[in-house]
Amino acid sequence: MNKKLLLAFAIALTSFSVAAQVEVHKGLKWDAGTGLLLEENAKSVRASRSTSADSTLGRFIVTVTDTEAALDSIAILGGEARRINDRIVTARIPYSKIEAVAALQSVKYIEAAHKVYPTLDNARKSTRADSVQAGIELETPYTGEGVIVAVIDIGFQYDHRAFLDDEGNSRVLAVWNRYAGDEEPTTTIPSGHDNYPGTAGHGTHVAGIAAGSVVSGNDYSGMASGADIVMVSSSLSNDEILEDAQWIKEFADEEGKPWVVNMSFSSNQGPHDGTTTYDQTMNSICGAGGLFVAAMGNKATYDLHVAHTFEAAGDSVYLLFSNTPSAGFSRIDLWGMAADGEQHLNVEFVVYNAETKTFRTVPTSPKVWSISGEINANNQKEHYVIRAYPDTLATLLGTEKDSIYAGVKITSKEASAGFHAWSETYYGAFVAVDGYGLEGDGEYSVGQSGAGIPRAIGVGAYASRQEYTSFSGGTETDTYQTGLGGIAVFSCHGPSLGDDMKPTVMAPGVNVISSLNRYSTATKLDGLSKDGKEVVAAVDDDGNALDYASASVETSHFYGAYSGTSMATPVVSGILALWLQANPTLTPEDVVEIISKTAIRDEYTGGVQGDWTPTTGYGKIDAYAGLKMALEKLAASNHDLTMPATQPVTLKKGADKWRILFNVAEEYVRVSLYSLANGEVSRTTLDEVSPGDETVIDLNAYIPGVYIIKIVTPNATVTRKVVVSH
Repeated sequence: MNKKLLLAFAIALTSFSVAAQVEVHKGLKWDAGTGLLLEENAKSVRASRSTSADSTLGRFIVTVTDTEAALDSIAILGGEARRINDRIVTARIPYSKIEAVAALQSVKYIEAAHKVYPTLDNARKSTRADSVQAGIELETPYTGEGVIVAVIDIGFQYDHRAFLDDEGNSRVLAVWNRYAGDEEPTTTIPSGHDNYPGTAGHGTHVAGIAAGSVVSGNDYSGMASGADIVMVSSSLSNDEILEDAQWIKEFADEEGKPWVVNMSFSSNQGPHDGTTTYDQTMNSICGAGGLFVAAMGNKATYDLHVAHTFEAAGDSVYLLFSNTPSAGFSRIDLWGMAADGEQHLNVEFVVYNAETKTFRTVPTSPKVWSISGEINANNQKEHYVIRAYPDTLATLLGTEKDSIYAGVKITSKEASAGFHAWSETYYGAFVAVDGYGLEGDGEYSVGQSGAGIPRAIGVGAYASRQEYTSFSGGTETDTYQTGLGGIAVFSCHGPSLGDDMKPTVMAPGVNVISSLNRYSTATKLDGLSKDGKEVVAAVDDDGNALDYASASVETSHFYGAYSGTSMATPVVSGILALWLQANPTLTPEDVVEIISKTAIRDEYTGGVQGDWTPTTGYGKIDAYAGLKMALEKLAASNHDLTMPATQPVTLKKGADKWRILFNVAEEYVRVSLYSLANGEVSRTTLDEVSPGDETVIDLNAYIPGVYIIKIVTPNATVTRKVVVSH
C-alpha cells in the first residue's frame, strides 16, 4: 500500500468512531460473493482504465432465461460462457462488466464461483493398508466392467500400471486436462502426467483406490478393477466442476454406460443447505445410472464453524478471526438461520486490540476490509461475506499484528434470531480472546461443492491400518488414530442444514495404499523419491514386484499410503461401480436406501443398523450386503441383468460362516462341502434361484480342518478352499 493511501487512512482513523452497519441488499441480481468482488475489484478496475485490468476475469455461475442470448451477450461484453443446460451457464466475466451482465434481460442471477481443495490429510503421517478392500472380506466376480468411474481431481499419471489392462492397454477412456488449458476432452490418452503442481499426486492415488488394475506384484488393486476410467484434471473451481460433471454425463450417455463421479475435494464456503445454483444443477445431472460420491472433508479438528441463537433483541456477540491466516487474509461466510427474506441481524466490522483490551472501528476499503450483505435469492436467508487483511490493518493502526484481531459484532434485531458462520483452514480459525469472540468448532461442516450436493453420497473416514513398513525398510506408525476401526479424527461432521442426511457412510480412509504419481507426489513437487515415507512398493511395466534396489523413479510404477476422506471416497465410488454393474438402474436415492439398510454399526459408530448420526452417517459401508440388495432391487424391477457377472456367485468369507450370493437367475444350484479326509459332508440343492438370493454355510457345524466348497449351476462350477479353525 502506498504512502498517500496510508496517510489518508491515518487521517480517517482519527475521525472515524462509529461503525456503519452493513446494508443488506434485496432483489439484486447477484449474490454476496459477487458483491464482494465488485467492491474489491470494480473500483480499482475503473480507476486504472487499463486494458489488462479491464480484461481481468472472475468466475461465475449464471442463471438465465435464454441460454443462447446470454452466451452471445456475455461474449460481446468481453466474457466467456459455456452452456450447462437450458437455464444455467458458467461464465468468466471481466469485473468491470459484472453489472452490465446483470442488467441483461436474459440474466436472472449471478453467483460467484469458489475454489474447492483436495481432502488429503497432509498433516498426518500415512501408513499402510494391506489393500483398499481391508475389512470388506468380499471375493466378487463384479469388477465394475461396463461402468465408467470418472475422477475429477488433480495430479494424474496417465500411464501408471494401475490404469493398464493385462495386455498393457490403457483402461482410461478419456481425459480432459483443464489445467493445461485444453478446451475439449480427448480419447487419445497421453503418456506421462498432467503437469499439475501442488498436491500433484492426489488424482493418481484416488483413481487407483477406486479403479486400479489387478497386478501380479501386489494386492493393491482398486475396488472396481475392471471399470472404465475417465480423468479430469480440474482447476477445482466449482463452476468448472459443473462443466466437468455435465460432460461426463454426456460422454457416459454416448457410451451407453452407467457412471459414478468421484469428488475427493471440499470447501466450507456456502450455506450448507443444498440450495445454491451449483448444488441444484449438480442434482439434476445425477440420476438413474449416474452417481456422485464426495468427500466430507478433513476439518473436524479445526475451529472453522460457529453458530449462535440469540435470547433477546439487542443482544450481541463477537466473532474474532485468526490474525495469521496462511492466505494473507480472512474470509468468513455468515448465514442467518431464518429463511423468510428478512434481515434479523446487524453486522459491524470491528478490530480488537489485545494489548489495550479495546475495540475500535476502521473505515471500509478494499484490501483492508470489506463486507457484502444480501438476502440470498436461492434460500431467502440473509448472507454476509466478510474479508479482512490483518497485515494491512496492523500497519494502519500502527501496532503489531499479533496484538490485533479483526472480526464482526453481530447484534440481534429480535429474540430467537441466529446464524451459522464458516471459515477455511487457509483463512484462519475463529478464536476467543480475553473472553471476547465465540469459540469455533468442527460441527456442521459437510464439504461444500461435493458432499453438500443433496443427492451426492457423502463419505467420511475410519482407520484401516496402524503400522507399515516403508519401501526403504523403515517402520512407520500413525500416531493420530485412536485404534483400528476407529473413526478418523479429521473426518468432518454433519449434519447438513438441508433435508439430506450427511455424512451418508464411512469407509476406510486412514492408511490406504494405492498408486503414486512418480512425477510429483503429495509431499514432493519435483518428482517422487523412493525413500519417501509414504512409498510402500513398486512394480515394472508388466506388473511384477520390484525390490528397493531394482526400482527406478524414472521408469517404475510406485504405490504408497495416504490418509483423508479423499481416500475413503474412492473406496465408496469403486463399490458403487460394482453395484451399478449388478444393477445399472440404481438412483442416488436407491443407494442411500441400500446403505441405510446394510451399513455396519459397530462399537466405533454406535447405534444399530438403520440409525443415522451426524458423525458416522449410517455406519461403515458393506460392499457385499449392498450388492445383495442391489440385485434384489433389480429382480423386483423386472429389468434384465444387462451386465452379468463373470461368475454365478459372489462370496463373503468369514471365520464362522461363508455367505453365497447368487448373481444371476438359475434353474437349480447344488452347493456341496467336501472334507479332504471324509469326502462330501453336506449338500444343499436350490431350485429357481433369483439374483440376490443367498445361502449360508455355517462353519461352526464342522470340525477343524481343510474343506472344499463346490457350487454347481447349469452353466458354471465354482470351487474354493476353506479352512475351519475354531
